[in-house]
Amino acid sequence: MRNNLLGNDSFCPVVRKTAVLKQYSWDGLRGHATEIVHSYDAETLARAVDYLYTKETRSSFAIEHDEPSKTKMERFGEALQSVRTFPHLDKRACVE
Repeated sequence: MRNNLLGNDSFCPVVRKTAVLKQYSWDGLRGHATEIVHSYDAETLARAVDYLYTKETRSSFAIEHDEPSKTKMERFGEALQSVRTFPHLDKRACVE
């Protein structure tokens, strides 16, 4: 990887923690996010999560200039969804 910045040589946005941004606590954001999530039914949330994981999967493969099979995309999406409970990362688990 040569460049892991959020943009290119001409435009690379960076968010800095200013005094104004520091006024917003993570707890406040978490509470607001929780309110938003609870305002939707479980089926709508599941569809949204599925869509976002699929979009993330496609974007990740596009960055790597890879044309994955449907199976590979599904496995990658499942890996993203289970990252918090994934016991360990080893080459076999990531490649197969």
